[in-house]
Order: sequence, then C-alpha cells, then structure tokens
Amino acid sequence: MAALRRGGTTARPRWRYRGHGPEHMIHTKGEFEELARSRRPDDLERLRRDAVSWEAAIAIRQSESDVRAWLVLNKSIGGDVLRRYADDDDVRVRSFVARRRAANTETLALLASDADVSVRAAVAWNPGTPAHVLDQLENDGEEIVRAAVRGARLKRLKKDNR
Repeated sequence: MAALRRGGTTARPRWRYRGHGPEHMIHTKGEFEELARSRRPDDLERLRRDAVSWEAAIAIRQSESDVRAWLVLNKSIGGDVLRRYADDDDVRVRSFVARRRAANTETLALLASDADVSVRAAVAWNPGTPAHVLDQLENDGEEIVRAAVRGARLKRLKKDNR
C-alpha cells in the first residue's frame, strides 16, 4: 500500500538477508552441503557470509566441486583454508581461490604457475598479488594473462594517483 501512495506503482518488496550475523556459524560439513543444495536466497546468503568452523572447512575437501566452490567464496574463509584449496582438481575452485583478497602471497605464487590460463589471469587481477608474482606472470606464454597483468598494473597506478 505504501508503494501505491508514494509512487503509484506496486513494486515487489526486495529480499533482504536477515540475521545470521558473525555470531552464527556453520558447524558441520553436512550443514554446509545442505545449504549448498538449497536454492533459497537466505540459505545461499548464509553460504557467502556465515562463519564456517575449521573442521567443516577441512572436511568439505571431500565434497563435490560445487560445494567446494561455495566454500572458497565464503567471506569468512581466510588464507590458511584457501591455501588448502589452491591445488583442487576443479579449475573453478582454484580460480575462485585466485580471486579472493584473503589469499596469501604463498597461495597466489603457487596459483601463478597453474596449468589453467584462467587461474593465472585471476591471480593477475587479484589486488593482493605482489609485484614479484606479477613480474612472473608478465612473461606468461598466454596473451590473456599478460593483458591481465597490464590491466591490473594500470588499475593500481590509477588507484595510487587518486
């Protein structure tokens, strides 16, 4: 009704993530897998934001690749867990690890030598990639990786000049 009074249209209410703040945690591999199979927006938001216990994060290594991908995209996952997923069999998982700002220098250096070009390009675009790793990628055999390095350096230069 309020939408009708204000603007004259009946806009659908926007969905909002409610609750599940930092005090909420996903404790088990099973709980995480159940959320990953769900298509409910609030469950998918929990996968992205809720903390995951160390035990669950390590146990998820044995899960299917979609579940592992959700784990490395979770905002609470730190560099120590990301390092454990840097050698995953699924290129999507490795690429997601390479994109995460939480990935540490050691992990990014490892992924800079990945066999898949998309992983190496993701390392180049990661704002946390140190200069010596970008130097290594600058000599990559694939033009797309070299272009990503040039783009990343240009973006950093623009940011530094603000």
